[in-house]
Amino acid sequence: MRRNIADALMPGKKDDPTELLIDIARKGRAWISAQIDECVSRRDFAGAVAYAGRNNCPSMLRHWLEAGMLTDLELSEILPAAWSMPDWPARYGIKWWVGVFRAAGFVSDEETAQVPDSDLTIYRGCFPQYEFSLSWTTSLQQAERSAQYSARRTRFPPGTPQELTTAAVYRARLAPRHVLALFYGRKEDEVVVNPWGLRQRERIG
Repeated sequence: MRRNIADALMPGKKDDPTELLIDIARKGRAWISAQIDECVSRRDFAGAVAYAGRNNCPSMLRHWLEAGMLTDLELSEILPAAWSMPDWPARYGIKWWVGVFRAAGFVSDEETAQVPDSDLTIYRGCFPQYEFSLSWTTSLQQAERSAQYSARRTRFPPGTPQELTTAAVYRARLAPRHVLALFYGRKEDEVVVNPWGLRQRERIG
């Protein structure tokens, strides 16, 4: 059975399993690329993101923006997924993300959500070197869970200063004009912020 599969997929390369795997991977990438191109041609950017994989969302979004391919409406529609799906999206650059959110206007995964009409108290659970960032929450309990998760899952190289290896909970105040997005889908009460607008930042636990 295994030989028959190899024959069907790679005629003429029956004796080289490495070449077989390489060619299968190459064909797989080509098929995915074709599906993405097809989605983009239909302006189905959400479908293209689904084919690309969640951690490729920000890089695809950057490409589309630089190529001038998105309308303001399309940007606002795909931005929640492009932000929420990948692991650690902030690594693509805080300034870049703030600019993208500003261009889209306020977005949320909840249709009835609106920009707050008064200052927010928000929280973030993280290591000290990551305090200045985009993703905060209105839930103290969620920030505490984030700090605990980071402490369990993160390993630092030997010699890292002790103060940088202890996850903590931070609190800040934020004016409505610096609220870029509100996301509730993962039950994290996430607030995407312009971090240059954070005030009264303090460590509370």
